[in-house]
Amino acid sequence: MRQYPIIIFSSLVFLVSLFLFKLIFTALLITLAFVVLSILFGKFWHFKKTPALLLFIKSSTNLIISIILALSVFALIYFPCEFFITEIWFWIPRIPSIISVGFLILLAFVFNLVDWGELIKIKFSWILMMEILILVAASIFVYRGFKQEKLAREYLPKIYRVDREWGIQAQTVKIKGVNFFPAWKKGKVVLDGEELIIRFWDEKLIVAEQQVPSKFGRMNLNVVRVDGTVSNSFPFEIKNPSNLAPF
Repeated sequence: MRQYPIIIFSSLVFLVSLFLFKLIFTALLITLAFVVLSILFGKFWHFKKTPALLLFIKSSTNLIISIILALSVFALIYFPCEFFITEIWFWIPRIPSIISVGFLILLAFVFNLVDWGELIKIKFSWILMMEILILVAASIFVYRGFKQEKLAREYLPKIYRVDREWGIQAQTVKIKGVNFFPAWKKGKVVLDGEELIIRFWDEKLIVAEQQVPSKFGRMNLNVVRVDGTVSNSFPFEIKNPSNLAPF
């Protein structure tokens, strides 16, 4: 009867590993490692004799479970947030590493406050183990998905800042972002299809001058690289000088 949980969880580990890595050999190695560790842990736990050893095992188990849960929750929360902040909303190019590390440490500290050894001993402990396994599998799935999507967008041109929200003829606008290509691969800046005059071009900064516009109003500003790749749109308004209040 005691072998049934190991068989069940080993099967689940094999299926999850096969789904994530798409390789039978890798899935078998992970499953074998899980079985060996489960047996060793069971033997070690069965022959515990001293309070010091019991305390060490309890603390180690608690720490390992806390780290696994912290990494899982971190992957489920941090990577989607990072993706939307840097690749969808274009707030900042990247989240500072001190924030990610601090968040991970905070999660590990909070989970370590829970006595997982006592929770595992309860009547329906297999349900808790199943939930942990599902959480880990979901976190790996989310991590792989968002990581692949982020890599696909890694080298696309992105606009993060424009120094003004509106402009008139002959005014310059500074565009800050990434992946614009160097000066010898200069592209163009367009407002709803109308090109601006490029005064400065850099990998992360463009200074463009507004020509005589054919129309006024709110438009979409885009950077078009020399290879034809278009950046994200940034709202920009061209105002009629005659409608501006005199100084």
